[in-house]
Amino acid sequence: MRRLLGLLVLLYGLLLALNTTAPGLAELAGDKVTAHATGDSASCTAVLARPPFGGLYGNCPASWSGSQGGRLFGADVAARLAADSEVAANTYPLLDDYAVLPPSNSDQVAGIIALLIVLLGIMLLVSERKRRGGGRPGYHDHDSDTDSDSGSDSGESESVGSGGDGGGDSGGSGD
Repeated sequence: MRRLLGLLVLLYGLLLALNTTAPGLAELAGDKVTAHATGDSASCTAVLARPPFGGLYGNCPASWSGSQGGRLFGADVAARLAADSEVAANTYPLLDDYAVLPPSNSDQVAGIIALLIVLLGIMLLVSERKRRGGGRPGYHDHDSDTDSDSGSDSGESESVGSGGDGGGDSGGSGD
């Protein structure tokens, strides 16, 4: 059950990280471009669920300098492209045909939280569960047998120099 929960938390954290840290990465490392729509709003894909916390952003075909036929991702991308003839965007590093609208402040905070959720999911997935010994709380199973002999202990002590039969008469004449 712990591993299943860890897997679910990890997958949710990765979804949240995709929606929040990828636009932040594009803003930090990508090129700033001015994008404009290359098709009608019917060719845009709709938002799936409620991003960034549980879904995927929609995208529209757009073009900008250096890309003819790229895709623009972001919150309300279809409405922003329809309202404005040009919108500011950031390209993803090494992916010149994909751009994203700048992230909001709440998306940037959620990106930090997403990294913590991913770490929590990994910890739940790979850590071993601590097993407690049986018994009641506070009970510790300590080994109280301090003898180092191999087996039978008759309760009699043998002295080192006795050399006798181990008991009974200590010698002398039997008269």
